[in-house]
Amino acid sequence: MALLGALGGGMAFLIRRADKKRETGEAMMAEHFKEQLRKAEQKNRWLNLALEIKTADGNAWREQLLRHDIEPEPDKWTAIPKLEDA
Repeated sequence: MALLGALGGGMAFLIRRADKKRETGEAMMAEHFKEQLRKAEQKNRWLNLALEIKTADGNAWREQLLRHDIEPEPDKWTAIPKLEDA
């Protein structure tokens, strides 16, 4: 009877230990994904800011050309690469 009690206690200990390891691993994985999300959001904000700046510069350049009676439309446009090509 004492043997069964000791065996049951040992099994409970091992199960609790495995649960703690799993919970710790899940917490670490969740933190890793949160960090990846923060980095992606930061990069997205930076890219949006760069796009706004380039758009403003392009519009200013176009207005400057128009003020000097230069047609800003090129004969041939550069093709924008598709997302798969980049």
